[in-house]
Amino acid sequence: RAMYTKNTLNNAARAGARAAVVTPGTSYPTLNATTVTCDSMGNSNPNNSLYDAVCKGIAGGGIKADQTTPSPSAIVTIEIQDPGGTSQSAPATGYTITVKVQSYFEPVITLMQNMINSTLIGQASMRYE
Repeated sequence: RAMYTKNTLNNAARAGARAAVVTPGTSYPTLNATTVTCDSMGNSNPNNSLYDAVCKGIAGGGIKADQTTPSPSAIVTIEIQDPGGTSQSAPATGYTITVKVQSYFEPVITLMQNMINSTLIGQASMRYE
């Protein structure tokens, strides 16, 4: 179950990074970590095309940002860096966009809670052209 969740998070991060680099006129949300709630159709709250791409990646996966957040949801962080590694607020050609999707993982068997970290992160980076 943990591997399934981790794989789902990686795929969601990849979908968000791809949307960031190929969608013309994309508005980039604030670079702070944002809790994004997804409906069953893959739409996001707050509404943003990058968050929608992430939500479509995790729709139906039962992903939760933490123990108190309704499912499905995740904490999404978007980072934009120039070739020198300096953070930027908007991309330009050659910049790298990294999307991190963090989720709370609750093992089915209580005994495993001490063996598995309860936070899983999926991450993907792509070059902006």
